[in-house]
Amino acid sequence: MKNISLLLMKCFTIFLCLSFFSCAALQKPKETILAKKEPVPPEAGEIAEPEIDPNAPFKTSNVSISRKSFNPAKGETVTISCHISRPSKGLIQIFDPEMRLIRELVPEDTGNPGLCEVSWDGKDPDGNIVPDEAYFFTIEANDYKGELTHYDPITFSGGENFGFPVEFDSSMQMIIYELAQDSRILIRAGITHGPLLKTIVNWEPRLAGVNEDSWDGKDASGVINAADQKGFTMMSDAVTLPENSILTIGNDDYTYFEYKNEIAPDRPLKEERPRIATEKPQPDLQFVRPVREGVEPRFCLELPGGVEKNNDGLPIVRGKVPVKIFLDEKVKRYVTEQRYEIICFVDFEFVTEQEEGYSPCTWVWDTSHVPNGEHILTVNVATLAIDGEE
Repeated sequence: MKNISLLLMKCFTIFLCLSFFSCAALQKPKETILAKKEPVPPEAGEIAEPEIDPNAPFKTSNVSISRKSFNPAKGETVTISCHISRPSKGLIQIFDPEMRLIRELVPEDTGNPGLCEVSWDGKDPDGNIVPDEAYFFTIEANDYKGELTHYDPITFSGGENFGFPVEFDSSMQMIIYELAQDSRILIRAGITHGPLLKTIVNWEPRLAGVNEDSWDGKDASGVINAADQKGFTMMSDAVTLPENSILTIGNDDYTYFEYKNEIAPDRPLKEERPRIATEKPQPDLQFVRPVREGVEPRFCLELPGGVEKNNDGLPIVRGKVPVKIFLDEKVKRYVTEQRYEIICFVDFEFVTEQEEGYSPCTWVWDTSHVPNGEHILTVNVATLAIDGEE
């Protein structure tokens, strides 16, 4: 057999293909779910029956927040305000993006109608600063008759998908884009009809307006100038956040993924309420899913030991070469539960795929089909959507 010597650029692109939507994530968890009409805590105090018009509507209105984002690590707080039309006992519950309870707050002056305010310091009940994420809140109030009024932004806002244009400024090494609404976004770079080369923003929350994120234009390995490649393209996707969402920043100690799995894993789920805007998609599919399933399937590539290298440190291979692909142990269980496939490219052209991925996986690359010279090997790991699309 003819020996063929290939110089491989060491650019094992460890970026990830397309959707993070899985069947496993749709299974209903067996956690505690908040009671449908849970009375507010007793510390809110007893309410004497006032003299009010019995026909006056009992409602919550003028809900607002003092700021859209804040840094709890610096001692910053956010004030949540609303108007309640009758004397009542109120309760404000703050939830994470997966509908899990973060904190319960009781307004100080709940026995009077009118303005109702609470301040949140960005911490959970145990004093942990919450991870950088987008949070939302609900408001419940009971009047002296036992009637209930509530504000639940999940029932009428958030969960709408849209795309948006993204520009890359190579001189500033920035991507620039504008959002019409506060949203959770995904921005990726790749080759048209070819592999993904870099996930720049992975379903992270951003505020409405002009946004900038740094990117040096390189692929995930840091070797290839992705923006200079023929067929380079940028892809974007977004899903709107619920009304009055609050973004926290400044927590460098742990991620949301670490917080929900290691620090505070057992928290009650939000009470389910019907969607008021019935023509819009349910937020439990559109708003929650990117967070629940958006774990990046980090992985590594490995060539056989003792592979010869040239003066630039690039491996020289010939014949049939076993390429070992294995997931990072920190995310292996979560990615495996979603099911995934492995897709391999040479010089940005599709070569093969392993539809049922497993780790470690070994792909035997037959280099006899490629000419001598320098080549680029790229691998994508794609978690599977519930409809089977990548």
